[in-house]
Amino acid sequence: MNESGLQYSFLDVDINEDYAEELRNLYTTKKLNFPTITLGTKKLRNPPDAELNKWIDQLK
Repeated sequence: MNESGLQYSFLDVDINEDYAEELRNLYTTKKLNFPTITLGTKKLRNPPDAELNKWIDQLK
């Protein structure tokens, strides 16, 4: 993410239960699926580099 030049926030669900709850609320199953990257309304769960780069390129 650093190389993309986009601003981002890292929310550590291991040390902050509020972040964990926020992540659970992204999924109908309420599972703690991580890593999850959100780009706008798009959710990417543990995406391969190629998929992540595709979505980042669309934001630039």
